[in-house]
Amino acid sequence: MNQTSTSPKIVLTTQFTVNQPFGSFLEYMNRQEAKQSQTLEASINQNESTPIQTDEMKRYLHYMNREKALIDQKKMSPSDFKELELLAKDNEDFRNQLNQMKQECPVHETFQTGLFDLNGDDLSPETLKKYERCFDEAQKRGNVLFQDVVSFDTKGLVEAGVYNPYINHLKREPLIDATRKMMKTCYKAEGLSPDTISIGAIHYNTEHFHIHVATIEPTQSTRTIHQQTGEQKGNRQNQTIQAMKRTFANTLFKRDEQLQAISQLRNQLREEIKPTIKTGQLTKQLKELKQCLPSDKRDWNTKNLSPQAKQKMYQLIDDVMKENPKFNQYKQLAKAEDKFKREVYGELPKGTQSFYDGRLYGQNGLYYRLSNSILEELKKESKTQIHSLDLKASTVSQQSMRQNTSTYSVQTTKRCVNRIDYELKQMNRHLSKSLSDEKRKAQYEYERDQQRSQDLDLV
Repeated sequence: MNQTSTSPKIVLTTQFTVNQPFGSFLEYMNRQEAKQSQTLEASINQNESTPIQTDEMKRYLHYMNREKALIDQKKMSPSDFKELELLAKDNEDFRNQLNQMKQECPVHETFQTGLFDLNGDDLSPETLKKYERCFDEAQKRGNVLFQDVVSFDTKGLVEAGVYNPYINHLKREPLIDATRKMMKTCYKAEGLSPDTISIGAIHYNTEHFHIHVATIEPTQSTRTIHQQTGEQKGNRQNQTIQAMKRTFANTLFKRDEQLQAISQLRNQLREEIKPTIKTGQLTKQLKELKQCLPSDKRDWNTKNLSPQAKQKMYQLIDDVMKENPKFNQYKQLAKAEDKFKREVYGELPKGTQSFYDGRLYGQNGLYYRLSNSILEELKKESKTQIHSLDLKASTVSQQSMRQNTSTYSVQTTKRCVNRIDYELKQMNRHLSKSLSDEKRKAQYEYERDQQRSQDLDLV
């Protein structure tokens, strides 16, 4: 059987209602009448506002809670059982699961209302009345009523271990838990007010199991006011709806462990690729890659790479990682998860990136992250080279300075010695001249005294 294109395991449809008595809408959901749910389309209908007539909305919550919709009805024909056996033939885990289901005892459950919220699995009639008043107050403020329906392929629920076809029993707890997490994802993505209320009910009465969820903001609303009509717009972003579906499916089918394994492998490979670029084997490829990188090293990031540089980078990653078992394991896990998501949601809309391509080449993908790791190492290597050149230049400069300092000292000393020698010679000349002058003066005094003595003798 090919479930990928014809039978997605989960379908989420959404519509919005404004200016209707919401409290009565809850009553409508809970009515005892045997009115059947409309067939769901296998697609996402968003931003649709389809008001239900006032007289029917008065019983909306009771419609959700009507007795017939809560009674287990057989969902599988003999041919469906045969198909399950064929699916289990090549899947040991699923085969063991079916064998275990065959041994389980029949289960009978009774409920007060069959409705649940974010805290209780089976609301009391008193709690239901309180919620009806909250819905009416929201209607008076003109707030929007959100109506979500999640529908399932029955065999998908068997695979998830939620539905036992042999005793015709559906486990409520996993479905309620997945619904709560889905709505919390919606609250966060849409920025809904903290007092937002969501009430759900699991229905059994149609060909496929499905869950109704009614959501209102009882007091202050975050919805946009329509400028022409003055009414609030019922809208929900497409990315919110996709996130809601992912949250529900990952919770119900326990995919968190699988997704965590993929993320751990990606992080491990990021660390393992760093030492490889320091080996001499990649010198030529790295040189060619560097020639394609932006001139400004601040732009060395995968998002800034040209198509040519990205091609060389991804080829380099393939060459480095081709013998790494974790690299091949990552690809296998990503392919398995991609196959699972196609089976759960059906074929992707045209132009939508697959899970596999996203986990390999998207911004959170393996190649994108490994590319950034390589660029980080090249930046470090470049900084190290620059630092080494600076250090070498500094060493040469210091040596030159020491040499210049040494040369300067010898020249200075020589000049000082020459100056001293010059000064000494000058002093000697001055001293010699002084002595000569003193000698001449003494000789002159002596001769003058002799002359005076002769003159006295003559007298």
